[in-house]
This record gives sequence, C-alpha cells and structure tokens, in this order.
Amino acid sequence: NKLNNIVIHSSELTKTDPIKMDLSVEEMDLFDDSQHVESLALAQHHGVPTRLMDWTRAPYIACFFAAYMASSACPKEKSRKSDKVVIFALDTNYLVGSCIKILQPRLCNNLFMKRQKGLFVYITLEKTLEYYKSEKKFPSLENCVQNKSSPPTLIKITLPTTEADRLLTILAAKDIFQSSIYPTLYNV
Repeated sequence: NKLNNIVIHSSELTKTDPIKMDLSVEEMDLFDDSQHVESLALAQHHGVPTRLMDWTRAPYIACFFAAYMASSACPKEKSRKSDKVVIFALDTNYLVGSCIKILQPRLCNNLFMKRQKGLFVYITLEKTLEYYKSEKKFPSLENCVQNKSSPPTLIKITLPTTEADRLLTILAAKDIFQSSIYPTLYNV
C-alpha cells in the first residue's frame, strides 16, 4: 500500500541543535546501533536535543501538532510565531540509498510514540558534516531531498495560522486532542 510509505512532519524542516564537531564520525553516529535508538527517542521526548526529527505516520496527528503550536490553546511561551501552519509529507519509497534515514523505535517502550504513531527521521552524520563544511550551516531535510524526483519525495502543505483553532475543532471531532496523544495525568 503506497500510503504506508508516507510519513508526516508538522513544522519547518531544520534541525539546528548543535553537534560537537571535534568528534569522529564513528564516535558521533550512534543511530545505526539499535540499543541507542530507544534511549534517544525517550530523551528527545523529554526535551534533550538530538539530531532526530519527530515524524508521524498519522496525518491528523501531524495536523494537531502544527495547529496546536499556532492556536490560542497553546501557552504563549510554547507557541510558534508564524503566519502559516506547516505540514510536510515524505514518501519513504524514494529514500533508498539516500542520506536520509528513518528510525522506528519499539513503540511498546514509549507510550507517547505509540499514541502519536511516531518515528524519527535524520540526515546521516557524514552528509551533515559534509554540508556543514561547505555551507557553514547544518542541512535541512529540504536541502537533502530538493524534490528532483517525480513524483515529489517531499511535499509542503500550509494553512494560514488564523485557521489553527478551527483545525483543532475539526480534529477534536475525530478524537485527536492533547490528552489522546500525550497520555499523562497533566492532560486529563
């Protein structure tokens, strides 16, 4: 099924968390070692910066994340100031042999990831360092994909921020709200 290969992200595609540049590629690239994936996933969901970008296989959940951050329901200190709500769709069929990798942690170890149908996308360290050396900045996923393929590998969907509250109302009718994707006592 072609739709099983689409993953969704709900913000701009830059990951600018600092990387210590004095370590070797072998020392820094822990992502291929599956024992670290679970720890990195859990750490990122508790605010630790990593090179991982949160994605989901569920379009409605991506819509929730994008809309919530721009809505009146979001606390001011957490809200994103933008004139658009942004969602990206990535067709993973076209990533074979690319510098973009998908990480799927075991969902049974992380209830947030399970409810959010989450996974992670990252750019290989070798490509990150190569890009950084030539451009003096870190690459975004858009830099790596650049939609040269047909059909496009990466699609950007936008909605005016003024529609964020309305989108949250539509999602609530589909049982997508904060307490359903963040199953903690704080969200009851």
